[in-house]
Amino acid sequence: MCHCLNFTFDEFLPYATRIVTVTADLLISNRANSLPEQDLQTFLVPEKYIEADASEIYGLAKKLKALTPLKTAERIFWWVADNVQYVGYLRNDRGALYALRHRQGDCTEFMYLFAALCRANNIPARCMGGYICKENIILKPANYHNWAEFYIDGEWRISDPQKKVFMKDASNYIAMRLIRESTNNPASQFNRYWFKGEGLNVKMNS
Repeated sequence: MCHCLNFTFDEFLPYATRIVTVTADLLISNRANSLPEQDLQTFLVPEKYIEADASEIYGLAKKLKALTPLKTAERIFWWVADNVQYVGYLRNDRGALYALRHRQGDCTEFMYLFAALCRANNIPARCMGGYICKENIILKPANYHNWAEFYIDGEWRISDPQKKVFMKDASNYIAMRLIRESTNNPASQFNRYWFKGEGLNVKMNS
């Protein structure tokens, strides 16, 4: 599938500013990437905002455990989708435990809680940031979105409980960031996009 995304680059010269619009075609696969088994261990442990070892989260995770990892992930997905209320954009991250205790949050809290419940059930899960593009689109900061992915049968699968999307429409999800606190994660320093090039100042459409 091909998506057309527009970006605007401001190139600052000594006496003038030139605005150059770049249109990029992204070829997106319907299949998610895979990882070696040893790398999956980092997506099974608790970390900041993903408090998989908290007693409240662990207790709920065990109640949602099913006969297979896939069915367990699906039960977790629907529990989060049905029991957490979306309250619009929140400036600061609050994490999985907050989402469980208060039953509310933005897409970030939905993501964190799903990931924490999966990890508590020994299902690798990771947190992603990016955009949902169903067709050609001009990206805007307000379109930024967070969702979770879980690892089943050798592939990462989409789980977006805030938008009630489970294991479908993978080609619509364009990940720009793997959300982790690890200093070994080069993607963690980037958020909505990144660029390289001397003398470039890059802005998104507001």
